[in-house]
Amino acid sequence: MYFGISSHSMDVLPPDGHINVTARAIKNGVEIFFEDDGPGIPPAQQGRIFEPFFTTKDVGKGIGMGLTLCHKIMEEMDGRIDLVSGPGEGTAVSIELPAGGDP
Repeated sequence: MYFGISSHSMDVLPPDGHINVTARAIKNGVEIFFEDDGPGIPPAQQGRIFEPFFTTKDVGKGIGMGLTLCHKIMEEMDGRIDLVSGPGEGTAVSIELPAGGDP
């Protein structure tokens, strides 16, 4: 399954920027954290990032469906996706996936 670290998201990082991915077991599943030290997302745009076709990218650099699809997948799996970001502070996304049932 793919969750939202794309070449488009890496394009906005500074030349020495980083993306860290960590995971941990939680009571009923797993939580995965994606954190970067990029430019962050302005507060006015944060409320729209999961909207279909909303993008902050230049024309031809993305269609604004990546996070929309991630959000929909999380809903379908009874999971959650949250974002914390601020201008100049980078962005942190956490994804919580419930444990699966019997195979």
